[in-house]
Amino acid sequence: MIEQRNIPAAYRKFGESIDDIFRESKHLRYRYQEKKTEITPGAIGVYSYIHRLKSGMRLFMTLNRKFDLKYIDQSDVIPLTQQAEKFLNDLN
Repeated sequence: MIEQRNIPAAYRKFGESIDDIFRESKHLRYRYQEKKTEITPGAIGVYSYIHRLKSGMRLFMTLNRKFDLKYIDQSDVIPLTQQAEKFLNDLN
């Protein structure tokens, strides 16, 4: 869909090409030069999402002065939904 420039209206505000819409696509294309035609927009989207999670976790850990995942425990996590609260309570 994006390759043919048939971009849904909700995504047009982010750009007109894969490189505009997905911030990490340039990094992936550089890293996997020989396979760049095989990388689908869906894979780039998943990679971008996981990269954002990773960046958020690094920021969270830095703000708490815990510089490795082994120092994070349940007291550092605040559930934002009832489902997340139930999940955290089930871990105990």
